Amino acid sequence: MRASRTPEPPGPRVLSYWIDGSGSAAENRMNDLVELCRSQVGTNLLHHVGHFVDGEATFSVDAFDDGTLLAGLADPPLDVDRLRHDLITLGRRLNYELAEMTRVLTAARTGRLTRTILELKDAGVYWYWIQGNEYFVGLALGKDRVVPADAAMATIAEKTIEYDGLAPRSYGELVEHPAPADAPTPDTGPQRERRSLRAPDSVRPVVSRCMAELDLADLHFVGHFDQGSWQFSVDVLDGLAPVVFGGLSSMHCRTQYERTGQLLQSVAGQLDWLMTTTAGQSPGRPERLVLDVESGAFYFHMLGGGRQLLGVTLFQTRVSEAAQRMTRLARNLRVNGGSAGKSAVA
Repeated sequence: MRASRTPEPPGPRVLSYWIDGSGSAAENRMNDLVELCRSQVGTNLLHHVGHFVDGEATFSVDAFDDGTLLAGLADPPLDVDRLRHDLITLGRRLNYELAEMTRVLTAARTGRLTRTILELKDAGVYWYWIQGNEYFVGLALGKDRVVPADAAMATIAEKTIEYDGLAPRSYGELVEHPAPADAPTPDTGPQRERRSLRAPDSVRPVVSRCMAELDLADLHFVGHFDQGSWQFSVDVLDGLAPVVFGGLSSMHCRTQYERTGQLLQSVAGQLDWLMTTTAGQSPGRPERLVLDVESGAFYFHMLGGGRQLLGVTLFQTRVSEAAQRMTRLARNLRVNGGSAGKSAVA
């Protein structure tokens, strides 16, 4: 469907793909969402946000016409018309890519997928779920804009949820949570290792480093993949109460997490095409993919050389701590490959 440009005051550009014109409550809500998105684009370093329902765009807001905001991010300048088109295509594709991911996560009883963040070397791509099959997709260009833009996306999602009278929702690392009174005492508990028969003995130092980061309080599972294949996983799932798994066995969850890691490689590969849309200066290869779910979070780090690392926390109130552990572990493995250096636990 051809996008129609709506009259607007100076500032971010608004493109409308869905027009009601009846003055209905649905149209009034859409207009309010447009203004909400306008308030978070540009000023808070979010360059683009699109709104989607059932995989189809309703509107988008971007700051690509603001030369000062994009200064130094691309040389030669961005092909903004192409970028707008590609971002709408990305939003549509995410509807199908993440639907499959949701099915896998449902099998693991982690709850609904609520947020996805793809961090590239010099950009961030964001997917925030609202309700039903309604979601927002955002983009920030520039490494220093990734975190502020995520905060802007969280503001859009939280205010939309409040507007609709839905229950408040936590969005992971951006929110500081006090440790729950019944949180388990931080320790590793019983550890379990599973290794592929194809994994070489040289992975042993990597296994040890991953085990050193496990903690019953936050980081519960770490899996390692190489050239698209699962190599090994370590976890403390046997030390958690069965209720944490929603009635599933810890063995079933291990299998589902390993499957999730395989699927995340496909999702990251599909999103990798975004770097070709920023003509002249690529935002770089994907570095991290975060999936926020109702009962915890998944962290997928690209280590380079075809290696990936998956971390899982099952406690929503401990996602910040788990994210920090995974970031330290991934940084250590990128630098040392697991063969040297001090433990990432400090």
